[in-house]
Amino acid sequence: MADFQSHISAFDQKRIKVIAASPDSLEDARKSVERKKLTFPIAYGLDARAFAAMTGAFFDDVRGYLQAKLKKYNGSEVDITDKTTKDS
Repeated sequence: MADFQSHISAFDQKRIKVIAASPDSLEDARKSVERKKLTFPIAYGLDARAFAAMTGAFFDDVRGYLQAKLKKYNGSEVDITDKTTKDS
């Protein structure tokens, strides 16, 4: 998510709204927002496996991470991977 935040002005210039989805609890999502100084909304409490199946994101069963890649941004190859731990 921090990678998306670091590109937020470029997204804003193109009128692209960033939102995040996380399997974290509300409390953990709030901590992420504060720690990473995020300015976009985060949906929390989602089923990571179902989200991965619907969106094509990769769910790492071993580490409990939901990973997504942004293949092209501003004409360049960019790898933006979010390693958000699943809710225990």
